[in-house]
Amino acid sequence: MRSIAWTRGIGTALVVLMPLVRVLPVSLLIYVLTPALRIAALPVQQAALTEMVRPEERGRALAANQVARLLASASGIGLSGWLFGASRFTLPFLLYGATMGTNVVLYFRFFGSAEQARRSAAAQQEIQQVRENGG
Repeated sequence: MRSIAWTRGIGTALVVLMPLVRVLPVSLLIYVLTPALRIAALPVQQAALTEMVRPEERGRALAANQVARLLASASGIGLSGWLFGASRFTLPFLLYGATMGTNVVLYFRFFGSAEQARRSAAAQQEIQQVRENGG
């Protein structure tokens, strides 16, 4: 979960900075890094999703996740096009930042306690194994 939060958080900060940066090479670097950061989190996200869903429902859950991601992306592109046309250049970037910031907060809210519980269970299992092995 931390890797998702870090990649999304860094990507969000970069997108918010993009309209403020007036140096083409830096803007292009941000443009290239942002999707890479989003993609970097996908394996972790999908692994976590498949752990939470029964095996017979995994295909459906992964499909629903993909549809939601693509729908949000397409909606954002459509809204951004309209906002750029309305001469609100920085607004799409700020809206993205607010949306993704909320996304990161929700990850911590809903999955943070699950990760802590998983770590606690793993630590308890290690302690039990040490006790059983006479350590």
